[in-house]
Amino acid sequence: MNEFRDCLLAGGEKLNIFFSEGQIEKLYDFYKSVLDYNEKVNLTSISDEKEFVVKHLLDSISAAALIPENAIYCDIGAGAGFPSIPILIMRDDLTATLLEAHGKRVDFLNFAIQRLGLKNVSAVQTRAEDAGRGALRGTFDAVTARAVAATNVLLELAIPLLKKGGLFISFKGRDLSDIPLAKNACKILFAGHKNTIPFELPFDFGARNLVVYEKRGVTPAQYPRVYGQISKKPL
Repeated sequence: MNEFRDCLLAGGEKLNIFFSEGQIEKLYDFYKSVLDYNEKVNLTSISDEKEFVVKHLLDSISAAALIPENAIYCDIGAGAGFPSIPILIMRDDLTATLLEAHGKRVDFLNFAIQRLGLKNVSAVQTRAEDAGRGALRGTFDAVTARAVAATNVLLELAIPLLKKGGLFISFKGRDLSDIPLAKNACKILFAGHKNTIPFELPFDFGARNLVVYEKRGVTPAQYPRVYGQISKKPL
């Protein structure tokens, strides 16, 4: 725990992120939960403590301050809970829905939510495109995605879930070459590129970017399409 705390505090300071003792304890509990559960369900390939702290926890938390106060928040493709669980540990004012298609990962998310005592948080087994055509359409103030997918694909999954004025925060690495290719998706979905926030992960773990979009109008009824169409013919 001491090495975990030291790494978290030192790395967080480099990103201007600061932690309470309670937050450190919950983040450590989450780290141990992921590693323990990882023995039966494949959640992450990262088990080294320092690498986990930087690449999973600090990277996730980098977006926490971008989400509006008391927001209704959604994470699509929530997986093992990155970025959502670390964000929610830091931001207990948020009400959150975590969307994940795979049942075993949903089971883990619900386990983690209960173990960490997170309030007003639920994990739902569904695909983002199905949620965007159903009751969750247009209900969120902020959506995050830390998925490996082209930006125009992610926009079609995320924007329909947002209220007008809501924010989509996309976690990206160094390569931003697909951002210009998403202009047509923004036009069709009535979204706009708000800003891009570059930063360096501590301890030389690489360059990252948070790309933020704003929903500026009502999403046309035909979007999102089924995923096969989204991936084969992106906007």
